[in-house]
Amino acid sequence: PMDGKIVLGASAIDEAAITGEPIPKEKNVGDAVFAGTLNQQGYLEIKTTKLSADTTFSKIIQLAFQANANKSERQKFIQKFAKKYTPTILVLALVLFLVYNFILHKGFTESMNMAISLLVIACPCALVISTPVSIYAAIGNASSRGAIIKGGKFLEALAEVDTIALDKTRTITYGKPIVSDMFMLNGTSQEELLACTAGAEVFSEHPVAQAIVDATKKAGYEPHAAHKYKSVIGKGATAECLVCKDETIKAGNLNYIGESEKIGDEEHKIVQNLSDEGKTSIVVSFGKGVAGVFGLEDEIKPESKATIQQIKNLGVSPIMLSGDSQIAASFVGQQVGIENVNGNLLPENKAEKIQQLQADGKKVAMVGDGINDAPSMALSTVGIAMGAAGSDVAIETASIALMNDKLELIPFLIRLSRATVNQIKFNTIGSIVVKVLFVLLAFLGYSNLVLAIFADVGVLMIVILLSLRLRSFK
Repeated sequence: PMDGKIVLGASAIDEAAITGEPIPKEKNVGDAVFAGTLNQQGYLEIKTTKLSADTTFSKIIQLAFQANANKSERQKFIQKFAKKYTPTILVLALVLFLVYNFILHKGFTESMNMAISLLVIACPCALVISTPVSIYAAIGNASSRGAIIKGGKFLEALAEVDTIALDKTRTITYGKPIVSDMFMLNGTSQEELLACTAGAEVFSEHPVAQAIVDATKKAGYEPHAAHKYKSVIGKGATAECLVCKDETIKAGNLNYIGESEKIGDEEHKIVQNLSDEGKTSIVVSFGKGVAGVFGLEDEIKPESKATIQQIKNLGVSPIMLSGDSQIAASFVGQQVGIENVNGNLLPENKAEKIQQLQADGKKVAMVGDGINDAPSMALSTVGIAMGAAGSDVAIETASIALMNDKLELIPFLIRLSRATVNQIKFNTIGSIVVKVLFVLLAFLGYSNLVLAIFADVGVLMIVILLSLRLRSFK
């Protein structure tokens, strides 16, 4: 519940809620831990260093609420126009009546008919409804696809976005490690490396261990039966294989394996290359040197690369803001086509990046899922939460929630928002032009109630029918 430092013990800490990093971080005596993170294994004694109100978690929530409070309301054009339009028409109707009755001497009845015709003609039904009917149609379209837009102002704001910042974990990636590389060494077969290692890892709940077990089953092998499993916190694990006689399975980081086995240049080079790509390496030994090395990475969503390209095609610049390491973030950015990548960012750093972009005149949308993304989403022009996987704080802070986590909805929403704004402009300008035309006809004496009703109801129906096309926009 509070920030602190470890004074006794070691464990793997899941800091995804704070940093967004998918793989638990090994923590030992003297390391800092945050409120809101999860101790996945091991016993820890922690000396608290901050009060509950001053923790990193509390600051994230405070930043989110402060940003929401400082966000200005967008003033609608129709609201400004209506304040002047209605009294102006009333004055014009009175002037028309006075001119026809007292100057042109058309009589009270005809003068009153002309004034009433003007009021009917100028009734701003189409003008007033031009904005809400377009917005409701667009919001309905978006919700049918799993995107919840929390109001028309966010839809309009999205149309102006020229930069989109994306978190990495659970936004561009699944936030779940998978085995991406496998190196068999010293004559070890693929089946032996996978089945024996999985036999030990099946006892662990660590995400990396589960990834190796999943890779084994996906390759068509069953984990070997094992016993005498022992987890060495911060290093790895050992077990004895019951299938391969007299074989001790040992899996963990390079230093851990190096305590009992000779590590050659080849093994060092493999681990270094994996590290340069932002991947986690697991070195395996069966008691006779290094048997192999696994490389693990956060799995990239298959639609991410195509989505980023679509965003670029719309003239919007994508950037990545990640709490993961710069190396891991850069590797993912390279895979999906994002050149501007920023890693090692705490929540306040992400918020600062958003503010810097806005200070440069950018209209920024922020896409994320975790608590750590909430402040930057609140500060952005439009905040988009990956809803199904996202935290409650992120969803509450966001302007738009993608409840089905489909990243490919983002370019669709940008196109939908632009189409909506264009339809609103067409409706508004068209309504005003028609009204002005019929008002002029009324002053020239060419108007009657039939034309007045057409100018009012006819234009209203046209506006509604055109706006409803947004329901089927693709």
